[in-house]
Order: sequence, then structure tokens, then C-alpha cells
Amino acid sequence: MLNYYISEFKNWWNMTMPAIINEDSFLLIAGSLFLLGIVTKWIVMRNYGRLIRKAENINQTRNATIRQIKTKYDSIKQVNGKVENPRLFVQRNINKCKIMHISVNKINNIINWCSLFIMGVAATVSFQLYRASPSKMDWVSYLVLGTFLGVALEMVNKMMPATEKKTELLYVLADVLENGTHKRNARERDTLIDLVPEPEDKEKVVYREENGSEVKTAEQKQMEEAAREEEVLNQVIGEFLQ
Repeated sequence: MLNYYISEFKNWWNMTMPAIINEDSFLLIAGSLFLLGIVTKWIVMRNYGRLIRKAENINQTRNATIRQIKTKYDSIKQVNGKVENPRLFVQRNINKCKIMHISVNKINNIINWCSLFIMGVAATVSFQLYRASPSKMDWVSYLVLGTFLGVALEMVNKMMPATEKKTELLYVLADVLENGTHKRNARERDTLIDLVPEPEDKEKVVYREENGSEVKTAEQKQMEEAAREEEVLNQVIGEFLQ
């Protein structure tokens, strides 16, 4: 029985695949999958970036996702007095985010499937060409091109870190829900103040000369005075020796 189904599958494969996936349609299929992976990854990155901006202005935003999370958080806080783990609460709700009724996590994984499908199409076309004419090396070019497109798409996936954007959204939204936007803005101002360097020592404070516009430091002035004193001392010694 199993052998029968295996033979039927082989017959279907030999009749259907060459008609759908061949060297004429290879570039169209591989190119479409490549563009699909890039577009879906860009959509996910743009969605997370937009949610971060909306979360920072949570009191005035009209975004349905952010407002829904805030409403659930306020309801739980009103009933229980507090939310035990705000980050876990936010993470669970972010994982449920959707774009056009499709989960954002699933859209984010489309690029991985596109890489696999591109390599699968390349392997299928290469195998068909190899069976048709084993002596020719045309199948190698299709295999190499498909592998290159698959690896390039995977590199694009690594260069567009949606996971980091998702983590940033998690921390921003949890912080705003727990502490409010005012405290968050106050902490950001304090952080900027801490980053400002301390003033230099009084001996090195830059000042402007009274008789000109040249700017010098106290240290430079001391060096010039030492040089003048040394010059005067040399003149006195020279006169004494004469």
C-alpha cells in the first residue's frame, strides 16, 4: 500500500513539476520569492517602528493595538491594584499583533520560507536539467544562482533585525504603562544631563585676551611666561659672561 502511494506521488511529481517549475519560469519564481521576502520584512520593521512612536505618545494615540493593550492593562490594574509583571503582559499582547488579520510573527517568518523555496526551486530545475542532459553543465548555473539568492535573502533578514525592534517596543510600552510618559520623559532628561561632560579645571578655562581676539588657555599662558622668563635669564647670563 505504501509503495503504491509512493509511486503515485512520483508520477504526479514527474508530470506536474516540469510543467510548473522549469528553466523558463525559474527567474520569475525566484525573483518573486526574493521580492516577497524583502517586502514582508520591511512591513514588519515599519510596523514595529510605528508602534514604538505611538507607545511614546500613548495618551494621544489613536492606534488600535496600543489603545487595546492600554485598556487591558488599566482594567487589570483597576481590579487587582497592580500588574505583577508588566513586561510579560506586554509581550503576550505584542505577540498577538496582526497586520491585515495576519500575525506579525508569521509575516516576519515569510522571508525564511522564501529562502527555502528559492533553493528548492533551484534544486528542482537543476535536477530536471541534469536528468535531461547529464553531460551539459547548465544545471550547475541554476543551482549556484538559486543558492546565491537564498543566501542573499538570508543576509537581508539578518541586516533587518525585527527582533531588536520588537524588544525595544516591549521595553518602551511596559515602561510607559507602568510609570507614565511624564516619568519617562523626566528620566530621559536626567540621562541627557548625566551625559553632559563636567566643566574643565579653572586653570584650563578658555578666556579671551583683553587686547585681542585670540583665544588661549591658562596652561598655554603659563608656558609662554616660562619661555619669556627663560629668554630673559639667558640674556642676563650672556651679559655676565661678557
